[in-house]
Amino acid sequence: MNNILLYVFTVLVWGTTWFAIKLQLGHAPYEISILYRATLATVILLAWCKINKFSLRFRLIDHVFLCGLGLSMCSLHYFFVYSATDYIVSGIIAVVFSGTSFLSILNNWVFFRTKPGFNVCLGALIGVSGLCVFFWNEISQATMQDNTLKGLGLAAIGTVIFSLGGSISKRNHNNGLDIIPSLAIAMVYGTIAILIYTLAGSSQFVLPNSTIYWASLLYLVIPGSILAFMSYLKLIKNLGPELAGYTTVLFPVVALIVSSALEGYEWSATDLIGLVFVIVGNVIVMRKKSLREMFISTRSPILEAEAGSK
Repeated sequence: MNNILLYVFTVLVWGTTWFAIKLQLGHAPYEISILYRATLATVILLAWCKINKFSLRFRLIDHVFLCGLGLSMCSLHYFFVYSATDYIVSGIIAVVFSGTSFLSILNNWVFFRTKPGFNVCLGALIGVSGLCVFFWNEISQATMQDNTLKGLGLAAIGTVIFSLGGSISKRNHNNGLDIIPSLAIAMVYGTIAILIYTLAGSSQFVLPNSTIYWASLLYLVIPGSILAFMSYLKLIKNLGPELAGYTTVLFPVVALIVSSALEGYEWSATDLIGLVFVIVGNVIVMRKKSLREMFISTRSPILEAEAGSK
């Protein structure tokens, strides 16, 4: 599938899953909802692999990284994201999640020794400034006991965990692991982790009788946990975690539009300015051509001659 289509699909699906998560609150403990989501997604993926005769055999070292992928992308970050929806609207969580793109660049430098260039440093500075502007009103008016800070903190932790999954996925692709079988095994590990957490916490297993709950669960399972994850992992394979992470900057726009329409979220001037900064910062980060090269190429021949003579 064309990378542009993968981007559009991932952005639209993940931009609306935040509200689908919100619809599940109050019907069952969030860890139970996560367990249902992970279990159904795992069963479907394993069946898909069986039908298409995909090999699920991996080396022991690969299982270590697949376990890491399952813990980061398919389980742990869910706990923090679902918890955050208790305190802040889903669109705000999506904006926090946009930090994945910057964290992916940092992780790429730490784990793969890929030094960020001028574009990356400038774009990251602008983007982080945009996040600060976006949350200025909420943070300046909040106290340490304020639910807003709790929600932002939980969303931030979930974002860090998710970003690590992108680096693990890049490692798996570099070692020739296929996307669908890898995701299936990763989800097995993730589901086991969620089950252990649920049992350890003595959570009450319930089967909600709400049509909205089960409809949102199916949406979260099939488009949200299977198709969108496969699209995202495909983008990581094709473009790397830095460019794939750009999807996390675009889907907050979708999420905020949904929040405005369905959750009563009201935009402020600082929200708009901050969001523009975040998007501009990421556009700069993702440019293939260096801004310095662009600047030099637009200089007049006289200026270039003078620069060369110095």
